[in-house]
Amino acid sequence: MFIMKRYVKILFLLGIISTTIVMESCFKKGPNDPFISFRSRKARMTGDWIIKSYLLQTTTDYINGAKYTYKLASTDGNIAETQGFDNYPGQKDTGWTWSGTILTDRTFSFDKYGKVTYKFHYKISYFKEDEAEMPSWTNPDNGVSYWVDTTWSYERKYYNTGTWNFLNNIDDYKSKERISIMWEHTEFEEIYNIKTVKRAEDSDINPDIQENSSYRQNKSDYFYNGENTQVWILDKLKNKEAMIYRYIDNNHSENAGDAETANTSTKGYESYELEQE
Repeated sequence: MFIMKRYVKILFLLGIISTTIVMESCFKKGPNDPFISFRSRKARMTGDWIIKSYLLQTTTDYINGAKYTYKLASTDGNIAETQGFDNYPGQKDTGWTWSGTILTDRTFSFDKYGKVTYKFHYKISYFKEDEAEMPSWTNPDNGVSYWVDTTWSYERKYYNTGTWNFLNNIDDYKSKERISIMWEHTEFEEIYNIKTVKRAEDSDINPDIQENSSYRQNKSDYFYNGENTQVWILDKLKNKEAMIYRYIDNNHSENAGDAETANTSTKGYESYELEQE
């Protein structure tokens, strides 16, 4: 009888401990989490997610005082890229915006065994109309002058694989408020297209001339011992919605002749809003 009571007490204590662990994982962690969920944080994180929106915004400061700003923003299948230079030697301050759409893939997948897969595929373009008062190009064959309109476009495809896990309470963060993603393999493919349309003033007599060129580059990298690790804050983790973000703070220094461009500081912010069907 004594042994039986002892076993009952042990089972009771184990039950309390197990319940505490489960409940601790179900209570609110991120600022926009539900107060309580009957699914654990791991269960809510696991699965295939569609990227509903994405934002990457950085500022790079050069040692010579120049500044480069970059922003890539996507919402519901549309995407725009904005770049600009300020105080760059020999150049006037300038900025330009490319716009486009997400193509076949925009997903994050986290499985229960700690594997993560990322796919992001989009195309953006930029059109510049020749607005000069006089034509900028003359055909050497017939002497006809043309204005030259140019469209640049990029098609970019990312495919990354690695591992993920929750982080325990470190500094001011709660346990499982952040995740660590350790990328092991990254692939990048880019197709760069240039289309020019030469148009004469008398287009009925001298029709437009269209020219196209295309370039492709591929990059595949493997990483070991956690050398490409990112820490993401879970701002929101619901059953069908999630929001992760991180801050970027990188310093780059090279012992190169052009120290003005080889030594830089890049700071910024990156976030994903995710949803499940």
